[in-house]
Amino acid sequence: MYVSILCAQNNQFYPNRIWVKVLSEQNAPTGTQSIQTPNNVINSVLNNYNIVYFQKAFPWSNDSVVSTFYEIYCNCNIDDLIADINQNLQGLIIHPKKLPLPEFMNYNPEDELWQLTLLDPNQYLWHLLNIQAPQAWNITIGNPNIKIAVVDNFIDATHPDLQSKLLTNADPLTGQAYTVPTSNLSVYDHGTAVSGFAAAQTTPALGNQPTGADYASIGFNSSLIFYELGHVPPPNIPNPIWGITGLQKAHHASYMMCADIISISWKNNFCGPDLLGYEEAIVKDILKNGTNIVVAAGNGEYSYSCPPQEEYPYPFSPTYPGCEDIILVTGTDIMDNHNPHNTPQNIFNINVACGTLTPPIVWSHNEKIDICAPSYHLMRLNPSNTFVTKCSGTSMSAPIVAGTAALMKSVNPCLTPHDIDEILSNPANADPINDANQYPGLLGAGRLNAFKAVQAAQNYIPSHVALIDKNLINRNVCKGQSTQLFALSNLCANLQWSNPQTLNNSTIANPIATPQQTTVYTLYASYPNGCIRQDTIVIYVYPLPDKPILSGINNTCDGLTLNYTITNYNTQQTYVWNVTGGTVINQSGANATIQWNSSQGGTISVTTTNVNNCQKISEILLVHPCCIPTNLPQTPDFWNNTSASLVSATANYIVINGIFTVNQNLTLVNKQIYLGPDAKIDVTSGNSLTLKKLYLTSRL
Repeated sequence: MYVSILCAQNNQFYPNRIWVKVLSEQNAPTGTQSIQTPNNVINSVLNNYNIVYFQKAFPWSNDSVVSTFYEIYCNCNIDDLIADINQNLQGLIIHPKKLPLPEFMNYNPEDELWQLTLLDPNQYLWHLLNIQAPQAWNITIGNPNIKIAVVDNFIDATHPDLQSKLLTNADPLTGQAYTVPTSNLSVYDHGTAVSGFAAAQTTPALGNQPTGADYASIGFNSSLIFYELGHVPPPNIPNPIWGITGLQKAHHASYMMCADIISISWKNNFCGPDLLGYEEAIVKDILKNGTNIVVAAGNGEYSYSCPPQEEYPYPFSPTYPGCEDIILVTGTDIMDNHNPHNTPQNIFNINVACGTLTPPIVWSHNEKIDICAPSYHLMRLNPSNTFVTKCSGTSMSAPIVAGTAALMKSVNPCLTPHDIDEILSNPANADPINDANQYPGLLGAGRLNAFKAVQAAQNYIPSHVALIDKNLINRNVCKGQSTQLFALSNLCANLQWSNPQTLNNSTIANPIATPQQTTVYTLYASYPNGCIRQDTIVIYVYPLPDKPILSGINNTCDGLTLNYTITNYNTQQTYVWNVTGGTVINQSGANATIQWNSSQGGTISVTTTNVNNCQKISEILLVHPCCIPTNLPQTPDFWNNTSASLVSATANYIVINGIFTVNQNLTLVNKQIYLGPDAKIDVTSGNSLTLKKLYLTSRL
């Protein structure tokens, strides 16, 4: 008889903490230490709840969705705060979410000494023989540059099999130093065991084995990063770096520690997905960053209150759209049965070894399972340099698969999460499960075969990964113009653009490019694990049109109408006249008529555009302002004789530059006369010049 337990009890969540989505930066706190926002409506609500901190949950992310997630910690009734936000802050702060505590997936093990597996292949590290680890190691023993992040409860970082494998001596996000266990060792057993299955210290052939480092792991030379979930904010000490949820730590492992694989052997301790979208967005962001997520499927209805076929390991669930490349792992025993009760008890005594594991309990199985791996009666690392045998749970299966994925990436470091998921999900790369007919479609590809998986990885062509955000780049420029290139965000890669001579900086994500001709830019991204990816974009460079050349009078007066011409007019181009101090009253082809309406003069220029939308601007024609004298100059060097009369008026114009010689009796009526700086009128002997209705202008 099984007792049904209600999901989502209060003690299933971190106390006093929620996440919210802040829809605008204008509604966010004004500083990292502030709990006040520029919005008085928000402040009026939050000020009622003794808020201790209100800050970004993922300050290192530049994802447009994840960067809107904020964490609030208060000394208050969190349910009242959630109700108040939902009622009064819609459109400003939305979707308050409680943060689930992790629940770990293991049975209590029995203590036994560890002995060499080869002396008794049915005991000790039988799982390595089962998955053909030695054959995989003939291909590769891994690479320290391949990093496995384990997010779990606690770890004994002093264990000889882990000490040399950990890249840090503290939680990378919180800076909380790993504690040396001196008592209550069971608190440290789960994280220590999971880390050991993934990549415990393994000594190569003919190598020198460190004292006490007696374990061997499929991950061999792969490195470990460990994040603790055990610390929560103590009462009245609201240090925001404590108690960070597993989602935050996994995201930090991907973006800030450049983890290749994350091993998760826990789940939220209530049923169902996060309908507000936090989990989906965060997990998708991790996968998008190129980090594999390997998750234990769970230990069936024995471990959780949800039915095995309906249970998924939230928050890291492949059921979220876009999260299908999560690798979901369930378990098998030494005889490749998913249900250990199908294995004769003379192989090992199930009821003695794990007295609570009674029929019909088996590990979780569902249509989202990718692969099975050994999970019953395994020898594991234990704190204080000890080992435990007869340990069971899918908590052990997941890190075994994670260690195998690390070997796969060591032979082909550019494999994406989708690639590794596809290889492991292919039945050709796995071994059959004896009782698979009892669970049709619920056990994935079969039982993990590390040798086949590494072989397949060697020959697999990695999926293309876009490195350049081509939607943001202007790919069509005119000669002499610049355009900005945009790399998709990846904090783990060193970047190098080709054609550096045309860039202002060839090693940054967003350089300015000024190509002189059509140019292919290739972005090379080098990752810590040895992967080098590349992506290309073509910037097309189009020629400029010919510069327009203008002709016309450059002296004018207010109210005067003059004609101007483009002397190198091209019918294949368009032209726009740009005038200050006047108005274009007529334009046809190469010609324009401009009426001047400023006594201060003006300017004319013409912008021409060719078929490629490239433009060129003419030289600016300065049109000088004019003064209006009351009389023609009376200086002796202006007139050669005195046979001239003056009548003021206005009419058409003539221009006098240099000497204007009058060889007859000439009468000018209704004329506008423009005098250049060297103008001179020579009225020859016997002739006369009469000016009637004249508008006289001399150049300033």
